[in-house]
Amino acid sequence: MVPPSLPQGHGGQNVTAHMTVMSVDTTERITPDFIGIGAPRCGTRWLAQCMEEHPQIALPETEVYYFTRRRVVYPFWYRGYEWYENELRQGVTEQTKVLGEVTPVYLFDEDTPSLIHHEAPNAKLICCVRDQSRRAESWYRLFLRFNPTLTTENYPIVKFLTYQNDVYGREGFYLEHLQRYFTLFPAEQILILTFDELESDPLSYVRRVFEFLGVDSSFVPPSVKQRINRLAPEVRMKSAENTELDLGTKPLVARADSQEAVDALRMPAELRQQMHRLYSEHNLMLGELLGRDLSHWNTEQARP
Repeated sequence: MVPPSLPQGHGGQNVTAHMTVMSVDTTERITPDFIGIGAPRCGTRWLAQCMEEHPQIALPETEVYYFTRRRVVYPFWYRGYEWYENELRQGVTEQTKVLGEVTPVYLFDEDTPSLIHHEAPNAKLICCVRDQSRRAESWYRLFLRFNPTLTTENYPIVKFLTYQNDVYGREGFYLEHLQRYFTLFPAEQILILTFDELESDPLSYVRRVFEFLGVDSSFVPPSVKQRINRLAPEVRMKSAENTELDLGTKPLVARADSQEAVDALRMPAELRQQMHRLYSEHNLMLGELLGRDLSHWNTEQARP
């Protein structure tokens, strides 16, 4: 059973981090001090970027996908632990005090917790969660970004969720996935954050992670100043004149061209209400676990 509450100061306890300079000896077996386990489209890429900029933290530039065995794409468990160690050593310097990785799909793969526990039982785990409807909309924007022949007109969000039903369903029950980790890892070793906290105070959010990892929390990563526009889509809506989608370099979250573009990338009110009903009991329990009121999730009030 998921613990009803987390210990006081859960986000700032230094459970396993060692504050001595890390050895760069490539003959010594290393294990991750931390692993970001999810969830996708919850600010994990931004968080990884902020951690990468911290001089005392080392992590690979990209998601590693090592603790996965049931995926057709990226089942890198079969490459062996030596391959994983080499990935972890990327970015290690004489200043490094902790190293790890962030692969958001780890939250959802059923055997991932046992794989992590087998190889790195002392690793600190970081999980970011988000209002399920907003997360689904974020997935939809990303999907359109990498499928430029599809538009909000010929592939609306309702159709997207019909064929990507895990996004609207199983993945949103965060507690069910976290339970597999709580079974194997103590609660003090797991930090759960919400996207709401990131939006309201990014610096406090990232400092909470730094404190959890036991590194200098006074450091301000340059990326923390990147603006996150809570209503802006990451793509531009393709117009009737067949204008090309802007797939070039963008800020962390790009501005919308118009309110019409924003509205076209959001789900209909009826569907949002369905998601609110689907997840309301779950979100109540999740809120109790985190000590936060999440009753506004999946409502229009969540998007002021």
